[in-house]
Amino acid sequence: MLATKVAGLLLVYLLLFASFSLRADDLALEPTPDPRWYALPPPDKTDWSNKRLNKYAAVEWGKLGEPLAVIRVPDLAVAAPIYSDTHVEALEAGAAWVTLTAAPGEAGNIAVAGHRDSFFRPLEDIPVGTQISLTTADQEQLFAVTSVEIVDPLDTSPLNPTETTTLTLITCHPFRYLGFAPNRYIIRAELLEVSETPVDLAESTMRITTAN
Repeated sequence: MLATKVAGLLLVYLLLFASFSLRADDLALEPTPDPRWYALPPPDKTDWSNKRLNKYAAVEWGKLGEPLAVIRVPDLAVAAPIYSDTHVEALEAGAAWVTLTAAPGEAGNIAVAGHRDSFFRPLEDIPVGTQISLTTADQEQLFAVTSVEIVDPLDTSPLNPTETTTLTLITCHPFRYLGFAPNRYIIRAELLEVSETPVDLAESTMRITTAN
């Protein structure tokens, strides 16, 4: 009789434990929104060079702090944090704002640089009219590409001040060149509108937590 009761209690315990474990696993796999305005999903590194993959893996994120802005090109699946170019690892962790040009969120010529073999790889052959957004803690600037040109690396004119608010993206060219690329690829985009930073960025900030 006692053995039967013990066996019954053991069975109940096992069932309860299994049920609890299942619920815990279910909760662990539910996507939870990251409330930070600059939160992004992991980048798609499928087409990155091995050099950039290794550099990205070695980034010391704690030293970078909060980014200045986030750049998004939805049509090309580009999304990257923007850090000041004073950070040594800015270009490895995302994109770099070129100091002495207008800062993201300001009026003027906002210059942002990125590597052609990592975050900016999809910008090759970007069509005119493609929309690009810059999101800061308090506002979002929406731009549309107006021109693409290839210039000499010593040509600094793309960094000159502009009368209207302009986004200038800079990377090396050709995109698939092995070694030090001989040219610079310049994308110009004009401001379309400015709005408050969306409160709900859930679509681009969902993250999965898994139980260990």
